[in-house]
Order: sequence, then C-alpha cells, then structure tokens
Amino acid sequence: MKGRKLAALLCLILAFSFAFSGCSSKSNNETTENVTNAPEKADTEEKADTENKDTADTAGETAPTEAEAPDAADAAEDNSTEETETPETSGADTDIIIDAGNPDEDEEEYGEDGEDYEEDYNIFNLADYSIDVTLGQYRGISTVKEEVSVSDEEIEYEIASFCESYYEETEVTDRPCELGDIVTLDFVGTLNGEEFDGGSGEDEEFYLGQGTTIDGFDEGIVGHSIGESFSFEVTFPEEYSSNPDLANQTVQFNATVKSITNYVIPEFTDELVAENSDDYKTTEEYKAYIIEYLTEEKTAEAEETAMQNIYDTAIANAVYTGQLDEAIEASYKEAVDYYEMVANNYYGVDAETLFNYMYGLDADGYYAMLREQAEYSVKFTLLLDKIIEEEALTLSDEEFKTRYNEIFFEQYGFESEEAVSEEFTEEEIQDIVGNGALREKAEQIISDTAIIG
Repeated sequence: MKGRKLAALLCLILAFSFAFSGCSSKSNNETTENVTNAPEKADTEEKADTENKDTADTAGETAPTEAEAPDAADAAEDNSTEETETPETSGADTDIIIDAGNPDEDEEEYGEDGEDYEEDYNIFNLADYSIDVTLGQYRGISTVKEEVSVSDEEIEYEIASFCESYYEETEVTDRPCELGDIVTLDFVGTLNGEEFDGGSGEDEEFYLGQGTTIDGFDEGIVGHSIGESFSFEVTFPEEYSSNPDLANQTVQFNATVKSITNYVIPEFTDELVAENSDDYKTTEEYKAYIIEYLTEEKTAEAEETAMQNIYDTAIANAVYTGQLDEAIEASYKEAVDYYEMVANNYYGVDAETLFNYMYGLDADGYYAMLREQAEYSVKFTLLLDKIIEEEALTLSDEEFKTRYNEIFFEQYGFESEEAVSEEFTEEEIQDIVGNGALREKAEQIISDTAIIG
C-alpha cells in the first residue's frame, strides 16, 4: 500500500475509532441470528468495571485531517450496566431459518490488508478545501453537569446479571420443552416438498423464546418431548434479505427432539456472594459495591457529556465559510469507503450488515451516524486549527518525539524510524504527529477553561 493511502487509513482510523468505542454490541442471543450463540457460563470473577472514555485521552488520538470529536456519535451508546449473560448454545448450517448471518464466520476467506479496495479508496484531505473560520467563545464556556443517581431497577438488573452468571444446567426428561429451554433438534425444512439450503440441521441447539429464529419456529417446537418426531409450518417474512426466494413462503419442518436442557438461576444469597467473590461476603456488601461502581460510571458519563456540550458550544460559536459542505461530504464518503473495505475484506459482508450485527444499527442509522461524525470531525478540526493559530501554539522537539513514539511504535507496532519512513513521507509524518499533538493542546485549552457546574 502506498504511503499516502496508508497514512490516510491511519488518519481515518484515529479520527473515527472513538465513534464506535462506546457502542455496545448486542448480546449474541439478540444479534447472532444463527441459532443462539450466547456467552459461556461466567468464571467466578468480579464484574469488571465498564471502560469509560476519557476526553483528555481521546484528544491524544486526534488525526491530522479530522480531529477526534469526543462522543460525537451517540447512535449506540454504552449502557451503564452490562448485558445479561445467558447459557451458550451452538449452531450448525441453519442460516436460512435465522434473521441474519454472523459476519465473523467467513473472516479467514478475505484479505488482511484491504488491497481489494485500495485503488477505489476515496482519500480525504481537509487542506484541499478552502474554508475560513471565525472563532467565537471557546474559553470559559459554561455548562451544567447532570445529577447522578442509581435506581432500584438498575440495582436489581445487576443482581440478576450476577445470579444468572452462575446458573446450573439440568437435563429435562419429565416434561415437554418450554420457552426458555435449550432444545437439541434434528430437522429438515422443505418448500413444496423440496429441501431448501440452510433449512436443515442435526444436533442443532435452540434457545427457545430468545427471538433468534424466524417467527413461528420456536413456537412449533414448544410442547414436544424427547424422542418425539413432528411437523410444523412456518411462513417467512415478506421481506427476507437472507434469501429473497423464501420471502413470504410457507415451509414445512420435520423435526425430532433429541434433548431438553434447562438452566436454573440461583437465588441472590450471602452464600452465593461469598462463594463467588473474594471481596464481598454478603448481599448487602455486594449491593453497596453495585451502587458504588454504577455511581462512578454514571459520574464519568455525566462529566463526559458535560464536556461534550462544551465542545458543541465552541463549534456552534464559530462561523464557517467556504467549502465546508464539500469537505464534509468528502469526509463522509471516505468513512463509507473505509468501513465498506473493512467489512468486505475482514468479515465478508457489507458494512450495513456488519454494523447491524455489531451495534444494532439499520442502514439509515448507520449512514446517518457516519454523516454526523464526518460533520463533527471536520468542524472540530477546523476549530482546533484556528485556535492553534490564535493561541500561537507550538510543539517542542521533545513533545514531537514523544508523540511520534506513541503513534508509530506503541500504537501501530513499527520497529524502527526507518520502517516508518518507508511507509510515510516527512510531510505525512509531520501531519500525523505534529498536527495531532497541536490539536490536542488546542482541545486542552477548551477543556481546561470550561466551567462545569
């Protein structure tokens, strides 16, 4: 890959990576529409604190052409609590009866370097556009931080998640299967008497009632016992992208129940806490821990939101004239190209499918998020560059070297300056390292002088 294109990719990754760092992937039993790929039974470790994005840290990721805008994309924000874990089931070749595929399945079939898309990749350079910025107030901007509280519902959710992490697996032999059971099936699907691709499986496990199959499939299984063979009909949705030929078609499944498994969730007791925690011995101690970490997490989020309001205000206070719309459009197109490349070359699906799988975004939400992020990044970069000029900010040789080492050696694993120089021109290095560090300083001026009540 040519140095300029690699530089552009590096810049784009730096500029846009934060937009998705807060996106919480839906639990597998909601998104991996292939049977039910839920998380495995948890180890007896304490719940890890959810990562909080630090505005000052993300500023250090600023790209040379598009500044990192803290938390600009809120399309799929982290929840303050983790997803409830559920028992794992496995699937075979049943991608037709499900709603969408798992992008991870075919990863090894695709290239590693994005070379398939290299020639058509749109390169965006903000310096190519003539845009004037008149600064408004950027020092001493005021905002109010949201008050933080933890609800009883949030505490109960965390308690339930804790208990469900230590479920006990039991085989069911004395009753038919019910919603909430894990059922192992052999089944064959037919359309007009002919088997259709992806509609059959052996020893296939289904977590009934989790919404991972097409409507009516789970219901057709409920009520049948181990060893019982039976038939049932299911009508596919009118719009079915996984296989349009099956859209609105009624098919028949012939199935045999091989086993039924149920998962018993233990009660929240002192014994459960003591057995599975090194730090807490009673339910009251564990509740206090939940309240403490949720409060810390929400406080960090409130502070982050307040700082984002400060940045938003600084951008709104500035006046932009010239080719702003053209620059935003070009930045947006570059982002679209980049994520399409990643999705195709690494996962074997298009970007719309990948982002729906990972973040629950439909196509409209995906493109709206990229466009919003492009607008924010362009405006924020222009704002910071104007502050650099207004404040006459400079970078010492030592600061430049530190930044250089962080980016090329620590973040991207180059082994020597010679290796970096083989991929990047001096101008590109200056752009990536020097401009990024200066923009970090400009951003620091906004945050350090902000007044948060």
